Amino acid sequence: MKIRRNNRSRPANGFSIFVKFYTRKYKNQNSQERMKNASKIWKSLPNEVKNDFIKYAHDEHILKVTPPVVSIPTESAENRKPPIFIFDEKSTKPHYVKSTETSNPFSSLEEFFDFEKYINDNDN
Repeated sequence: MKIRRNNRSRPANGFSIFVKFYTRKYKNQNSQERMKNASKIWKSLPNEVKNDFIKYAHDEHILKVTPPVVSIPTESAENRKPPIFIFDEKSTKPHYVKSTETSNPFSSLEEFFDFEKYINDNDN
């Protein structure tokens, strides 16, 4: 049997999100009874309510797939150096040249962002 590595699990669908919330509310039922009741309730729900769970699952999937957007603080306007413009005979627009004097202190995201703060093990 081949072992697959680095497989992404399938994203949760609306029913699995519904079961997650149902499980939190009815912890005292055994798993077989809980799944049977959850599926009966899911089948009897109106489509508007089902669509809310489906949208929630889609949003959760997008949040997991999309990397977080982090703003990097910039220097104040007083301390900022003016841009350097280079003109040559072939160009009519200025080109910006980055200064190599200062290096970016945040070269990788892991160095300054605390990912552990946003991981919640209780959701599983």
